[in-house]
Amino acid sequence: MRGEKEKVRIVGVTPIYPSASRPSYGAFVKNIFEGMVTAGGTVTVVSPVSWVQFAGDAINRTKTEVPVAQGITTYRPLYTSVSARLLPWGDLGMKLTSVLFGREVRRTLMKVTGNVDFAYAHFFTAGAACIDWCEDNQVDSILALGESNIADVEKLHGARSFRTVLERFSGVIAVSKSIEDFCRRCSPTLGERLSYIPNAVNTDVFRPRLKRDCRDRLGLPVEGRIAVFVGHFLQRKGSLRVLEAIEKIPGLKGIFLGSGSSAQTPRGPSVLRAAPVVNEDMPLWLCASDVFVLPSLAEGMSNAVLEAMACGLPLVVSDRTFNREFLAEDCAAFVDPESVESIAEGLRRCLRDEKTNRRMAKAALVRSEAFTIAGRIDAILEFYHRVRRCR
Repeated sequence: MRGEKEKVRIVGVTPIYPSASRPSYGAFVKNIFEGMVTAGGTVTVVSPVSWVQFAGDAINRTKTEVPVAQGITTYRPLYTSVSARLLPWGDLGMKLTSVLFGREVRRTLMKVTGNVDFAYAHFFTAGAACIDWCEDNQVDSILALGESNIADVEKLHGARSFRTVLERFSGVIAVSKSIEDFCRRCSPTLGERLSYIPNAVNTDVFRPRLKRDCRDRLGLPVEGRIAVFVGHFLQRKGSLRVLEAIEKIPGLKGIFLGSGSSAQTPRGPSVLRAAPVVNEDMPLWLCASDVFVLPSLAEGMSNAVLEAMACGLPLVVSDRTFNREFLAEDCAAFVDPESVESIAEGLRRCLRDEKTNRRMAKAALVRSEAFTIAGRIDAILEFYHRVRRCR
């Protein structure tokens, strides 16, 4: 639905947002804000940057530029993140980081002047950081939860504090049914202020392209099969398990689009690339590939999977509820994410023959049509107006 009611001024708060050193980090959040601008709004983004990330940006600034859309004003104040590895007391490092992040959010929000229709906080940490400002300034507030393990978030902040923050928001969005169910168990009084609105993909950008043309542009081998992994290089996402699975299939090569610790970064003769790319280039890398693979141990609702679907790729994904919620076996091979052999078998299924590969690719493309960014923006704005009327 497009119309006058979408012409709103929004403050967006998020702990993740693209930068020179991590150009795809939080790109899906950036897409949401850009969609809100397309719908007629203006957006002020508050997304603090850790000193570690700032140093990385300084090194990579001449290598990668992240486009800034018109209608979006961005604040990136610096804060200190505390590594959990430096402290022996459980989650203390994460708690301290959350406190320091929140302090910079509150300081920056003091610079926002003029009328604001609503604040949109993506992830619980952002919500906890901005809810005081929203209440003090009588600004409606929407919290979007898309964490990979919402129970861990509750544990980190404490059950009572978690519930209290949820209930202070005008509305809460869950990107998956499992997150919605968790929130309803945690706070049954949320009622209609809690809504399931799944993640989405910009199908104007993520769409099928000729594989040969994409490989030519990227300097990839014209012949041969390629599997693509998109995500952080860490154990939960499974970058090294994917590499081991690829190495079991003769002739198969891998593209790993992301970043992470050196220990989790794929290397070797089967790796064509292991590095981040700007979100605008992501469709080329996806469309240059034959199959997408992401054996995550936990997810909210994976934007990387949606983007691969929209580019018409067969999927190899974890046989877990967070994937079964929106995928089916017509487009996906569901695998045990902890088993390298199971991941390899999923790859073999998708690459068994050209007919199977094309059939699964077509099914993925059709399924992606239910998750457009325009539809999600409409749903978010309609939800905002609904909860506003109910106050």
